[in-house]
Amino acid sequence: MRSLLLLLAVMATAAATAQSPCNVTLDDIMKHPGERVVFCGTPDEVMTPPDWKGDPVLLNFGGTYPEQAFSVVVWGELHGGTQANLIGTYAGQPVQVSGWVKEHDGVPMMYLKDLQDLQLQ
Repeated sequence: MRSLLLLLAVMATAAATAQSPCNVTLDDIMKHPGERVVFCGTPDEVMTPPDWKGDPVLLNFGGTYPEQAFSVVVWGELHGGTQANLIGTYAGQPVQVSGWVKEHDGVPMMYLKDLQDLQLQ
């Protein structure tokens, strides 16, 4: 019985930490450069920019490229050539993404380090 209770407690803790609550919005993400955040939203566009090297997939929020308010970048080395898969999976779907906020040309960006940091909600 004790083992069962311990197992249930561990599973509940793991489930609670696996899905961190969203702690920034599109309106305030620019206020968090250099911070690790959890962002939730539905991308306005999921695409591969034609002028970028490294085979990235961009999830753009608050508009479409190049006028987006925020982008999540998944580099080719991370997605392993599955661009079409990513586009098909995340286009128009609510997502939760965890990572460090950077800034590029005045636009907040998040460069994923692990595909597990991007999940459907």
